[in-house]
Amino acid sequence: MNGTPSIPKIFAFIQARLGSTRYPNKVLNSIPVKGMTLLEHIHTRLKAILTEEQIVFLIPEEDQSLLEYLKEKSFNYYCGSLDDVRKRFRDASKFYQADVILRLTGDNPFVDTKAIETIIEAWHVAFNQNTKLDLIYYSPLPLGMGIESFSRRALDKSSDIDEQRHLEHVSLHIKENPKDYTILKLPSPFPESIVSLRLTFDEELDYQTLLDIYDEVQSNTQNELFGAFEIYNLSLKNPDLFKKNQIVEQVRFNLPKPQIESKKSICIIIGNPKEYGSGHWERMTILSVRLVLLGYEVSMQFNSTKISQGFDYFIIDSREDYYDAKFKQPILRIDELSQNRKNLISLEECFKLGFIDLLPHPDSFGWSSKPEVLLSNFANQSLSNIQNTIPSNTINSNNIILCYAGNLNSENSKRLDNFLLSKYSNNTIIRIGGSEPITMKINYEARLTKRNWWKYLSQSDYFLSYFGQGLMEAMYLRKKLASYSIGDYHTMLSRHIEDIWSVPFLGDCNQEMEIREFSNSYPIIYNTAHERIIQWLESQSYTV
Repeated sequence: MNGTPSIPKIFAFIQARLGSTRYPNKVLNSIPVKGMTLLEHIHTRLKAILTEEQIVFLIPEEDQSLLEYLKEKSFNYYCGSLDDVRKRFRDASKFYQADVILRLTGDNPFVDTKAIETIIEAWHVAFNQNTKLDLIYYSPLPLGMGIESFSRRALDKSSDIDEQRHLEHVSLHIKENPKDYTILKLPSPFPESIVSLRLTFDEELDYQTLLDIYDEVQSNTQNELFGAFEIYNLSLKNPDLFKKNQIVEQVRFNLPKPQIESKKSICIIIGNPKEYGSGHWERMTILSVRLVLLGYEVSMQFNSTKISQGFDYFIIDSREDYYDAKFKQPILRIDELSQNRKNLISLEECFKLGFIDLLPHPDSFGWSSKPEVLLSNFANQSLSNIQNTIPSNTINSNNIILCYAGNLNSENSKRLDNFLLSKYSNNTIIRIGGSEPITMKINYEARLTKRNWWKYLSQSDYFLSYFGQGLMEAMYLRKKLASYSIGDYHTMLSRHIEDIWSVPFLGDCNQEMEIREFSNSYPIIYNTAHERIIQWLESQSYTV
C-alpha cells in the first residue's frame, strides 16, 4: 500500500422490478398513501449517506415503465438480465468499477441508515488495513431494515454448482460456502427477538403494516430517517402494530454458520440513547468495528436490558455503575465516575484496573499529555487534515452556529432557542436534536446520518453543546466552542473543561444563560483512543 490508505469504491445497487408475482408494481406504492414511493424512500435514506453517483437502481431490460419512472426522477439506473439477477449485479459492478456493493431491494423502504453507516465504516477500515473481506452484515435487525454487503471479487467468484437459486439470490453462493469466503458479522445492540418484526413488502398485509408503522413513527418523532432503534422502542410500546403481517410467509435458506475463529468474546454495554444521547452508541459502534476486524467476537446491548453473561470481557460505556455486579470476567469501564474510580491515584493504576477515559473529567488526571477520542475511520480519512490546515485563531466565514440539543424536552429546547435568538440573532443558527422549534428562525434537524453530521460540523463556525462526544469531535475540527449544561452533572463537567481548556460555559439551560465569546484555545485532539482499549484487552488475555 506504500503507506497510502486505500479508500474503497462503494456503490449501493437497488434491485427493482414491476413484475412481482405476489404484488405487481409494489415498488411504486406510496408511503403514506399520497407520499413517496418505496423507491423514493430508499433513495432518500441512501442520499443521506452516499453521493447520488453511488446510488444505482438495477432493473430488468424489459421493464420500460420502471425505466421511464427512474428517468423522470433523475435516478441513476442500470438495465440488465431479468432472470439472472446475479449477472445483472456483476455487469453493473464491472461497469461502475465498484470495489464494494451494498445490495438493497426495492421492497424494503425503511433500510436502517445506522446499519449502512456501520458496514461502510468496516469496509473503510478493512481497505485501510489491507484486510481481505468478502461479505459484511449487521445483525440483528428487523426483517427489511438490513442490507447485504459484499466485495466485487466475491461476487465474481462462482461456486462449483450454480443452481437457479444462485441466479436469483445474488450473494447466496457466498453464504452457502463460508469456508471459501471471509464473512464478518457486525453487532447491533438489539435483542435477537427484533428479527421477528417484519418491515418488508411482499403482500397487502405487509403494505398495510408499513403504512401503520410509518404513521405511528412520524406522529411520535417527525423523523423521515427513523431506524431500528425507533422501531424497537415502538414495538415495546405498541406490539399489536406489528402483528398484522406475521402470517406472511418469508423465503428462507438453511445456511451454514460462518467459520469464526475468534480471539475472545466481548460484550459491550452502552448507555441507552433515550437517556444519554447518541454519543455512547456512536463511539462504541466505532470500537466494535475495530474489534471485530481484529478477530474478537463482539456483542452489544443497551444498559436498560438484562445483562447477558458468558463473555470473556465486558466493556461498559454507561454512566451506570456496574462495579458491584457479579462479573467474574475482566471489565473495562469507560468514563465511569464511581467512588471506586475516585479512589485511584494515577493514570497507570486506572488503566491496570480497567478504567479508561474518552472524555475529560475531574478524575481523569488532566487529560493533558495526549487527548484521545474515538472517531470513525471514514471521518478521520476525510477530515483529519482540517486540524492542520485551519489555523487555531481563524474560523470559516459562514457565521454559522451549530447547536447540539440531544434529547432535550420541548420546554428546554424552547428556552435554548430563545437564548440563541436573543444573543446571536445575526448568526445562522442550526439546531440538531431536541424538540421541534416553534420558529422558522431556527434551522432544525431531528437526527442526522454520520455523513451529514460531519458535513454540518465541518461547515459551521461555532459549536454549542452540552458536554459529550460532540464537543470532542468539534475540537478535532478546531471549531470555536462553548458549552451549556442540562443539570448538575453536566454543569460539573462543563466547568471542568472551562478550567483546563478555557471552553466557555454559558450556564444551565434550565436557568438563565449568559453570552460569552466562543473559544478554540484547547489542545489538538488525536483519534487514537481505540489503540489504548486494544492494549488493555491484550494485557488482560492471561487472566481469562
